[in-house]
Parts: sequence; structure tokens; C-alpha cells
Amino acid sequence: MWGMGRLARGSWFPQGGEPGAGPERGRQPRVYSADASPGATPRGTRRGPHPGPSSARAIGSAAGGRPRPRRGRPPTERAGWPVKLRVLGAYGGTLPGKRMTCFLINDEVVIDAGSMASALTLEEQIRVRHVVLTHSHSDHVNSLPFFIENIFGRIQEPVKIHSLPACIDVVQQHLFNNAIWPDFASIPDRVLPMMEFRPAPTMATIKMAGLRITMVPVNHVVPTVGLVVEEGDKAIVFSGDTAPTQSLWAVANGLHDGVVKALLVEASFPNRMQPLADISKHLTPQQLVPEIAKCRHVCPVYAYHIKPPYLDEIRGEIEGLATDRIEIVEQDRTYEF
Repeated sequence: MWGMGRLARGSWFPQGGEPGAGPERGRQPRVYSADASPGATPRGTRRGPHPGPSSARAIGSAAGGRPRPRRGRPPTERAGWPVKLRVLGAYGGTLPGKRMTCFLINDEVVIDAGSMASALTLEEQIRVRHVVLTHSHSDHVNSLPFFIENIFGRIQEPVKIHSLPACIDVVQQHLFNNAIWPDFASIPDRVLPMMEFRPAPTMATIKMAGLRITMVPVNHVVPTVGLVVEEGDKAIVFSGDTAPTQSLWAVANGLHDGVVKALLVEASFPNRMQPLADISKHLTPQQLVPEIAKCRHVCPVYAYHIKPPYLDEIRGEIEGLATDRIEIVEQDRTYEF
């Protein structure tokens, strides 16, 4: 999102760019388990109530009945498989046929919730166990309320919503607040809620569904993270919404040679709108080549978060770049790495 109004009254971040640019830089990621018991939660994080063994019923189901089987493959069955990345929404806005930012990894983990409720069937939505939000802007959280409503009464355990504390606070206060939408973190009750918020600090590495996801601060107008998603000896890097940034590439450069299989980098506005991109802290096609040059791994680069009205213009500018590594990510395509 653009964030111009707030930025005009002063930056949300300290001078010098991305949030935490001083103390965060050089910090080692701290590992959190998304499936750990409440007693194993790292100090300083909040967790909602966790259903115990006696809670074997579909959450939200008034009838109870026989437990539903757990959806999805156990992480141990993923050994040796490619990472499967399905593009549910490729854009930083919406027009007919153009859905907002949303990616599905290995059928169970969603990165940003711009369009999961409209792009996935009901059965596919039921399989989702984790949602990772890079930040709080509407094009990244838009479908989360409808997704939760769709799976009501059809799951055994709360869906975990992972993000920075600042992002989760915004989502709780301004979205799931019983005014805009019901608070499904306490429905049907606080013992068995439909969703469970899992705040984590920058540079946290969260283990979930066989993945390791590291949340790295980037340079946007609200607290935002890019993501390094690892499974075994494979990794995918998501830039999140950002202007030129540093810490994300430093983390990626610390991975072994050949591990990074793809970079997904935002390119929101055409080159002629560079002043707007600078104010709103986004990238344009002319910034992509110097930006990806900060990453030492040579791999395919996929541009995403394009504003739909400028798609053709941005496509032409990307095709004119002095590299053949960059292409626009295809919505509804499943990539395997």
C-alpha cells in the first residue's frame, strides 16, 4: 500500500531506512516453533489458548461428533520433495482477474492473505494451517476474515496467524474487533478459538509445517518484513513491500551456495512514477537490477505486487532491462523449486 498520508506527517521508522536498521543488523535469527506446546514458547511472545487432547472436535461445531482427520501431509513426508509455491494473488491491488498478494506453500502455509478466500476452494482452505503476514496493509490482509469464516466449524485446531507484534495489533484492533468483523480469536470461545495470533520479533525464524521462515525487516512505511523461506536445502526469498533494502539480502547471502532457488521482488509502480514509489517506499523496474545485485545467489527473479492499472507499462519496462533473469510472476501458476 502507499501510506502517503502518514508519511507526509513524518516517517514511521527512525532515520536511516528500514525498521531496526541499527540493532537488527547483524543479529542472529532466533528460532521459534509454531507447533510447540505453550510451555515451550520463547520468552517475550504471546500465545493464545491451545486445545488439549480432550478437544478432538471441529472448532466452532455445535454438534461435536467424531473428530475430523488432520489435513495435510506430515512434515516428515516432505523429505526430498520440491518446494511447491502456488501464486494465489500476484498484484498490489485488484481489478477483474487480478488478485491481491497471496502465496500458498506446500498446501498448508499462506504468505500474505490478499486473496486466499477467493482463490482457494473450501477444501483447500481447510488444509491451511498457518498464515504469515508481512505487514498490515489491506492488500495483504484483505481476505483473512472471509477465510476464517469459511472454515468455521471445519477444523480441529486454530489456524496460526504469524506476524510482527505491530501488525497483529493493527489486525486485532482494526479488523477482528467485533465492529468491522467478529473476533475469531475468541470464537466460539477462548479455549478453542478459530485462529491464534503468534507475534514474533524481527529476525525470528519460525518453524511451521516443515518450513523455516525468517522474518527480516525491510524498508516500508509501516513495520514490514521480507521472508526467507527454507525447506531442507532449498530457500525462497520474498522481498515484501519495500524500497531499496539491505538486511534481507544480508540474511540471504548467509545461506550456502545453491540453496536460494528464487527471489520474489516487488515492483509496484512504473519508472515514470518513481517519486510516488519513493514516498510510499516501493520499487520500480529501474531499481530491480541494482536491488537483486545485492544478493550473491544467481537464481530466477519474479516481480510481483504490480499495481494492476500499470501492468502493461511495467511489463514493457521489465522486458527492456539489461538482464533475462527477471520476469513477472504468473497468477494461478504453481512453481516447484
